[in-house]
Amino acid sequence: MLNRPLIVANWICLCMVPALCVDVAAHVGDRIIPIYEVPSSDIPQIDDFSLFEWENIVPEPSLESQDFSSLQIGSPSSDDLATRIYLAWNMATQRLYMGMQQTDDFYINEYAGGDPPNFFGADYVEFFVDGDHSGGQYACGPPDGTPEQVKLYVGAQAQRYAVIAEAPDAIVFGFEGFANGWASLPPWADVRIRQIGVEPTETQLELFTTPWDNLNWNGPDVSVRSVLQAHNIIGLQIGIIDHDASGSGGIRFSISSLLERPPLVCFAENFVDARLVPCERGDCTQARDSSVRADSWGRIKAGM
Repeated sequence: MLNRPLIVANWICLCMVPALCVDVAAHVGDRIIPIYEVPSSDIPQIDDFSLFEWENIVPEPSLESQDFSSLQIGSPSSDDLATRIYLAWNMATQRLYMGMQQTDDFYINEYAGGDPPNFFGADYVEFFVDGDHSGGQYACGPPDGTPEQVKLYVGAQAQRYAVIAEAPDAIVFGFEGFANGWASLPPWADVRIRQIGVEPTETQLELFTTPWDNLNWNGPDVSVRSVLQAHNIIGLQIGIIDHDASGSGGIRFSISSLLERPPLVCFAENFVDARLVPCERGDCTQARDSSVRADSWGRIKAGM
């Protein structure tokens, strides 16, 4: 297992190429989440509902139950969620990939439909990304902007996605912002999710997203994609919304509880740092300054 937390100072020592070092002060916390590069031959297939492949293409889960917490008073331990999350990226596709397996003692879904990605009344998962690690407010405004300014503002420099297991209108994945009509659809994003059993309920999901430095709701042709390359630090946040009783407000568990600039869903400073870890097998970037030993993919842990 990785030693947690991963201290920011360790990353500064590891990054030997200044051009690839990004200021890690834009987000909260004292750790860096690993996102493992995978060869194009091993890109996860998100249509097979299997997490078996993840166990073979990345060294280990990037996040587990104990990595999540909540600031809400009286919140139970996130250990009840029994969560494993795998994170990956690929140089050729310039996408981020996530695989998640979660077992919940009581699964609640009272979502009425018609309002993705705001799946109120249900257990669901949020995925936030700040591809250029710039921080800043990306939602909840501008309060005095014109309708057109609001359209250009929400989701422009950081993005929030959400996925639910089932919905009355069959729309289980959404992007927050006026670009939802294309930004949450292939080739820019996609998801598969299913559930097994009742009390406890196991949820399995796989998704990919495209990070944007400047997402314009008018379309990808007038938007600017983030550049994903080995060693870069990006902003990342994952929210797990859990209801333990019908009619409850639900609890949001996040990677970090250091919400210095609430609310979480408005400011990218509340994301945590994630490192794009390089690989040296197959058709990867073969970064010369990698801390990974060329003779063993498994030794990636030794370099952290």
